[in-house]
Amino acid sequence: MSFEQEWTQLKTAAAEKQDATRTRLNGVPDDDRRGAGRTDGDLVVSQQDLAAVGDEAFKLHQRLGTDGDHAKQSTAAAGPR
Repeated sequence: MSFEQEWTQLKTAAAEKQDATRTRLNGVPDDDRRGAGRTDGDLVVSQQDLAAVGDEAFKLHQRLGTDGDHAKQSTAAAGPR
């Protein structure tokens, strides 16, 4: 098999795979809307879920501030003198 033949086969296979897994925007086929007993396709988030995410984000922010300070000494030592 020549390079051109193999390359053509690979491009065709990739195009077929892309068509099968393409992202759908602004809509979902009707048969996919039946999950979790909902028919409108909207996601639902409770205040408790949002509070938990916000709490974890705050903890991460605090840790980044604290742990990021450890690199300051090494960075300053490695810099030009």
